[in-house]
Amino acid sequence: MKFAERCVSDGKPFLIYLAHHAVHAVDQSRSATLKKYKAKEPGKFHNSVRPGYGAMMADLDTSIGMLLKKLSDLGVDENTMVVFLSDNGGEPGHAPQSPLRSWKGTYYEGGIRVPFLVRWPDKIEPSVNDTPVMAIDLYPTMLELAGVEDIEKHLDGYEIDGESLVPTLLDKGDLEERALFWHFPAYLDGNPKYTETRNYPAYRQQPVSVIRRGDWKLLMYLEEWSLDGGREKIATNHAIELYNLKNDISESDNVALQQVETRDRLLDELLAWQKEIGAPIPTEPN
Repeated sequence: MKFAERCVSDGKPFLIYLAHHAVHAVDQSRSATLKKYKAKEPGKFHNSVRPGYGAMMADLDTSIGMLLKKLSDLGVDENTMVVFLSDNGGEPGHAPQSPLRSWKGTYYEGGIRVPFLVRWPDKIEPSVNDTPVMAIDLYPTMLELAGVEDIEKHLDGYEIDGESLVPTLLDKGDLEERALFWHFPAYLDGNPKYTETRNYPAYRQQPVSVIRRGDWKLLMYLEEWSLDGGREKIATNHAIELYNLKNDISESDNVALQQVETRDRLLDELLAWQKEIGAPIPTEPN
């Protein structure tokens, strides 16, 4: 807030990247807030077992409110873009996510689908948009808003991940359909409370590559792909999962063996992307 005050005083534009540690273990909150939540009756997002979680959420909200009020007090809130988003999905027991499958740390929708809010009263009319976007889109968005006309030239010729959201934010136009990718070639240890994973309770997430295009989402599980025959054994090795998120937001009906044409089209695109970026693919038992 002091930084914003100084910039406004100097008549300069500013960018603040504010990454709260909350919400995250261990629970941390102000003592007065914790006292309030210890005395509070359990509710949908709060329980008596872990009142510190509710208190931490409340203090996070208060912190964001303080910043928004400061922008208003400085007279710049109408012409300041504020972006709010989370890095991953919620934790079992404290963040009901039904009908999304699974939780933070996974690449099912419960792990990667998060709120993404943008507020800019001078420029953006309140609305809701269902276009899938990613955090990597923020950088090119900010560059365009800053007046950078040739982003690749600005970056000395390097291609940039992500796509500017300015057309959607300001003109209400839809972005051209594109593929979104995730790549996680590692193991994330599990916990019995992290249910709805892939029938391996020892792991919250196994090595996986993911592509989403339109309503279709394909997950390539790299262990089965590398060790159990890859494409030649695709009918039996369970390496590929395919979901239509429009009809099956819970990712409960794997249609990889039924929608073969769609599966192969997305798989080809994912394999080409892996090759293009040099994505590391584990190939040996470990």
